Amino acid sequence: MHFTSDIFVVGDGFILNWECYTPSNTNGIIELDGYENNHFQEWEILSECTMVEISSRWIDLENGFDFLDINGQSYSGQTEISQVVPANFIVSFQSDSSQSGDGFSLFWECYDVPPSQGSNGQIIVENYNDNHDQSWNVNTDCEKVLIQSELFETEQERIEIYRKTSRVNFLSENDSFFLIFITSPEESAVTNPFKIGL
Repeated sequence: MHFTSDIFVVGDGFILNWECYTPSNTNGIIELDGYENNHFQEWEILSECTMVEISSRWIDLENGFDFLDINGQSYSGQTEISQVVPANFIVSFQSDSSQSGDGFSLFWECYDVPPSQGSNGQIIVENYNDNHDQSWNVNTDCEKVLIQSELFETEQERIEIYRKTSRVNFLSENDSFFLIFITSPEESAVTNPFKIGL
C-alpha cells in the first residue's frame, strides 16, 4: 500500500483498520435425499478454504451399483466418508437402472485452523507535512487481511491511490501487505490526522 500527496492542498488524512478476513463460504452440506434409477447429479463447490474436509453424515447407496464420486474418489453402499480435498472440488452421483438407496448427506468445512495471534492492528498518520514519506511493512498471522478505513481524508484528486473522503475496503491476497505514504516537497500546508486501522 502506497500513499503520495502532491504540491498543492492537503487533506485530513485517513484511517484504515485491518483484521483477519473471515471467509463466508467455509462450510456446507451436500445432500441427496432419495433418488431414482439412472439419476445423475453434480455439485461444484468453490470454497474460501485452503483445504476442505468432507465427512458423511449418513450414506445409503445401492452397493456396487450406485456411486458417489468426490474429486475422483468413489464411494458406494454405506461406506463412511472422511476425505480432504482442495478448496474447489466436485461431487457427483450416478445411479444405475435398478434398485436404489436412500441417498446421502455430506458435511464439508475448512480443514485448516484459523490464526489466533497477530490478527489485527491500526496504522495512523496525524498532521502530515509536505514531502512526507512513510512506509509500513505488516506481517500477520492471517491467511488474508481485510483493510477498512475508519477515517480517510486526503487532498482531493491528487492522491495516488485513494481520493478525498474515500472509504477504503481492501482484501489482501496473502498474510502481509506493504503501505507507503508520501507527500510532495512543494506542499506548504499541513493536514489533519489520517488513520489506517490494522
